[in-house]
Amino acid sequence: MKKKVMLIVLFLASYLYVSNVFAQSVEMHLGFLKGEHFLKLSESQKTSYSMGIIDGYFGAPMFGAKDKKELNWLYTCMSDKTATQLTAILTKHLKDNPDQWNWPMHILTFNTLKKLCNKE
Repeated sequence: MKKKVMLIVLFLASYLYVSNVFAQSVEMHLGFLKGEHFLKLSESQKTSYSMGIIDGYFGAPMFGAKDKKELNWLYTCMSDKTATQLTAILTKHLKDNPDQWNWPMHILTFNTLKKLCNKE
């Protein structure tokens, strides 16, 4: 139980820090962050983003998204991955695809996850 509470506190602290940084420096248009901006973040900021987007996907049913059965592929695929691994995967994808640096990061993340998890 203590571990869950600590994870929640860590996530919230990371979210508040990163959202404050983004709110000051990145315009909101189809999401807060584009691939180019992601690459310029520090490693800890990239990792915070990676944790936050996965938590967002997993929390989507609370906001009326389809039944979580629709996300089973993501739960299964991400179950053995760390936030650091996901950060490395996203960074590699962007470095390999500079033509996508102007895309919204949430779309890049979703497309990368679909490819990683063999959902394409």
